[in-house]
Amino acid sequence: MSGQIRGIFFILWLCAALLLCPFAHAKTVKISDLQVTSRQEDMLLFLNVDGAFDKQLNEAVHNGVPAIFSFIIELSLDQGIFRSKTILELSVTHTLKYNAMKNNYTVRRSWEDNRPLTTDVYEDAKKWMSEIENLRLLPLSHLQKGERYMVRSKVMLDKATLPFLNYIFFFISLWDFESDWQYYRFIY
Repeated sequence: MSGQIRGIFFILWLCAALLLCPFAHAKTVKISDLQVTSRQEDMLLFLNVDGAFDKQLNEAVHNGVPAIFSFIIELSLDQGIFRSKTILELSVTHTLKYNAMKNNYTVRRSWEDNRPLTTDVYEDAKKWMSEIENLRLLPLSHLQKGERYMVRSKVMLDKATLPFLNYIFFFISLWDFESDWQYYRFIY
């Protein structure tokens, strides 16, 4: 084989390796501790996100890029493996912004009317971003006694947080994530 052909094969191999590299290093972000409970007349949701804050996301936040987590939550009447009737579809967001001038972090959560939570401690801000507690799903009167229900949820880093970075960084997918669905089944 001539040197030119070997060079072409090497370039093709290198391109393939670079394109597949992000998949080899994909981070594992997951929903944990998904729970549903009731208080008074309402159904409430609790969950945590594990593995979202890695080195790249931490650097981006400290460089002024807001991080936006979008949570998708669905409540269904569970009628078997391939059948379910959706009762509720809900999307909530958490937004984290770092203010370098004040050296503090502000988290806004859509399900809390985007009321700002501000702290000087990054660990506190990450905790607020990574948890949902007491999210009101719906009144219990919308459920039927004795029926099986399923709540499922996933989280993703909103791609809108990267308005200009997509054009600068080729491997920006290393910073993106979307978790798998996490399920919680119960009988009311």
